[in-house]
Amino acid sequence: MDESLLPDILDALGRQPREFGAVQLHVEPIRRSPDGTEARAVIWLQAAFTPLPPSTSLRVVDATTRREVRSGSLPSLDGGKVLRWVLPLSLEADVKELLFLLAAPVPEDATRVRPPWRLFDTLEQVEVQPVARPLSSTLLRAGVFASTGVLAITLPPSTGLGPGEPRTRRHAARAMPEGFVADVTPGPFTPDSEPGGTVIWEPGQTLDTARWVEATGAAEGLERVRCACGAVAPRGAEFCPRCLASLAGASREVSPPVSDSDALPAVIGTPPVEEPTEATTARCPRHPRVEEVQTCPRCGGFFCEACLPEALASERTHCADCLAREKEPAVLRRALFRDLAFIQCGVAVLNLVMGLLSTMTSSEAEPLAGVLGTVCFATPFLGLAGLLVLTRSPIVGWVAFAFATLFGLAAFFLGVHLLGGVILVSAVISYFQLSKLRTLSNPPTPTV
Repeated sequence: MDESLLPDILDALGRQPREFGAVQLHVEPIRRSPDGTEARAVIWLQAAFTPLPPSTSLRVVDATTRREVRSGSLPSLDGGKVLRWVLPLSLEADVKELLFLLAAPVPEDATRVRPPWRLFDTLEQVEVQPVARPLSSTLLRAGVFASTGVLAITLPPSTGLGPGEPRTRRHAARAMPEGFVADVTPGPFTPDSEPGGTVIWEPGQTLDTARWVEATGAAEGLERVRCACGAVAPRGAEFCPRCLASLAGASREVSPPVSDSDALPAVIGTPPVEEPTEATTARCPRHPRVEEVQTCPRCGGFFCEACLPEALASERTHCADCLAREKEPAVLRRALFRDLAFIQCGVAVLNLVMGLLSTMTSSEAEPLAGVLGTVCFATPFLGLAGLLVLTRSPIVGWVAFAFATLFGLAAFFLGVHLLGGVILVSAVISYFQLSKLRTLSNPPTPTV
């Protein structure tokens, strides 16, 4: 961490903060009285920037109905201090979750004073939209339709991708949620649930870690999760801080109260003696006992030689999950269609080169006749390549194979042996690719 930044007190106390503008906050599960509507919200606040905006406000609404429960101004966080704010609420019996909406815009002349937490909350939206077709794709479609005639009419634009092939979609990512969502749970109030604000820490002060961990641990059990690699992460974390593996379904554990000697070095001001523990080195999430690990350049995760026991050392460039993902049927289908399109483009380029060479060495009165003839022959191949890219249909591939076979045989028997032989070789390669494609479309049924 940058030494110029203030320590992250909320994270040190096991309260993973969320950053909304210039303020970071964490809200504990709301406690509601079992026999009434009275409730208490414990909010932990710390400044992320300085100076803070002139006015900051907080709105508490029902996460389901969006009905406002309470609104007001935030207490002062000037000077880098950290607050524990107990807010009294009145909730109906049907309220299950509350949404805390914080309005604290970052001033233009503000400077960051605490590490950012926004990057930890970048999620992928569930709703996806098809990728918009650019102008070049539209022109390519028009050229394909004009060059292939009846074949293009039989495969209109509405056909989209081939059967069994997922459409290409752009997964839009959003930054943070609009607010902090906290669950409402019935239960008795603790002695430290009196409404009001308490200063937890301010610069130059020693953090009383044991007091606040014990207080919050008594209220919530201070639940944390343990990854398969052995690292412990705060409650609600999505990824392991050591191996970056997902913490979905990870085992929970209750952390013991932290003593004063375990407080943050940046807070206490005394440099601790670092002991070589297992948590200081990166470990493979599948084989935590293996010390030598590598980083996958594709997904960023860690893997070891035990993950790929049958692969050579020079072939262990990616983790087992990424290698398995390359062998998925959808990925192989895309690769086969791409290679088929490249073959058709290569045949078209070969036709153009042969026509140009024959024109340069010809002594006829009309030297451009050879070039125009090869352009006419190359256009169907380019059209078929474009249809393969747009539709990814095996029907177009078999049409291209038949056309290349007939054209290659005709060129071979007419005396153009080099051109005919190359086209026949490309037809043979296309046949093997289409046969492989059919096995992917129709997987073999397992036998008992």
